[in-house]
Amino acid sequence: MLAWSHFKMARKEIMKRSFTLIYFVVGLINVSFAQLNSYGISIGAANGMIVKQALDGGPSYDLNTGITLGFQYCREISEKLHLMTSVNWYKNTVTVTPEFYPNMDMSPENYDIQLIYVPVFIKIDLSRYLFLFGGPIADFDITNERYLTSQSGMGAGLGIGSEFPISEKFAIQFTPYLSLHGIVLGDHEDYPERVFDTGLKLNLILTK
Repeated sequence: MLAWSHFKMARKEIMKRSFTLIYFVVGLINVSFAQLNSYGISIGAANGMIVKQALDGGPSYDLNTGITLGFQYCREISEKLHLMTSVNWYKNTVTVTPEFYPNMDMSPENYDIQLIYVPVFIKIDLSRYLFLFGGPIADFDITNERYLTSQSGMGAGLGIGSEFPISEKFAIQFTPYLSLHGIVLGDHEDYPERVFDTGLKLNLILTK
């Protein structure tokens, strides 16, 4: 009973931190909207893998190609540094193949994955056309019929991007990225699965 009590307290603390991060981002956007630097929409193709401790007799996981859509906001901190955040929807499927056993059906099955995730990244301009970004991610697993461990919790991501101005107010960005979701999970499992998401986003940006 004591261990279960500690688990519930830890889970509440993780979710509290996730919501605090969201409130911070929303508050920052509300306070600084008049000083908006850039905002836009993003669409991307995502692939990757499922990270899990290897177990004897365990199934294999193959993460398929999914999509991600988002709304992006970026505010200048200094000449080279920016705060970059976004609200993203990620959808994919994972193909699960059972471990071989005699007289057992080995047919693989597909399971859905759907996440809402909110990164809070620091963007570093390396040149006029090239930048790096990275930082923590708040994850919210909204999968209807979940097979994998819930990814709700805290993750992290990083990437590199290129920006091409089209006009004074409009630019296009291409951003290859890596995201590991559910590094700190709200649900406790001995052998959790984590979504390691890799992809490429196209961002359409309006600048002030």
